[in-house]
Amino acid sequence: MNIPKSPLYRDPLHEQLDLDSDKVIDAAVFKKPDGGWYMWYKNEMADSHTFFAESRDLYQWEVIGEAISDCPHEGPNVFEFCGMYWMITDEWHGMGVYSSHDLKNWVKQDKTILGNPGKRPFDGAVGNHADVLVCDGKAYIVYFCHPDRKEQDCVCQKEFHTAIQVAELTVKDGLLYCDRDQEFDFMLKEQGT
Repeated sequence: MNIPKSPLYRDPLHEQLDLDSDKVIDAAVFKKPDGGWYMWYKNEMADSHTFFAESRDLYQWEVIGEAISDCPHEGPNVFEFCGMYWMITDEWHGMGVYSSHDLKNWVKQDKTILGNPGKRPFDGAVGNHADVLVCDGKAYIVYFCHPDRKEQDCVCQKEFHTAIQVAELTVKDGLLYCDRDQEFDFMLKEQGT
């Protein structure tokens, strides 16, 4: 059966964005308070820095430029928590943390988070590629680690186990903290409840 598509239909699987690079990965999209969207992504052709683009409709994107360029990293992720915008990036020895009031200008914290191994089962390694869930005024960071991998081991991760972990984030004096060994309740609710 051949069902005709609306003339407005666009197949997202066949769209390629022009982001001024053929080596773009790890996109994170966040809705702007005034409408429209920002997208941050790793540009491997530019020393693995984070670039960002803007869109009104999620189809047409305009590259704005570099957002984070202080060191190579990947996996930028943006969220709002405690009246501030935050970006975390995977620096391969912990997560870099940046804060912003306008989603354009980012200030880096002195210390990374998830850079020291945790004490919980299967949490004895650096945290990688995190995402953050904000629910009922609390923020939880979800990350993975390779608990049986030693630093001198080959970078080839297919030989190692992977564990998914969750920890609570807190903000104190304008800085984001994560004590991955601290006990916490992890209860997520459906939106609207």
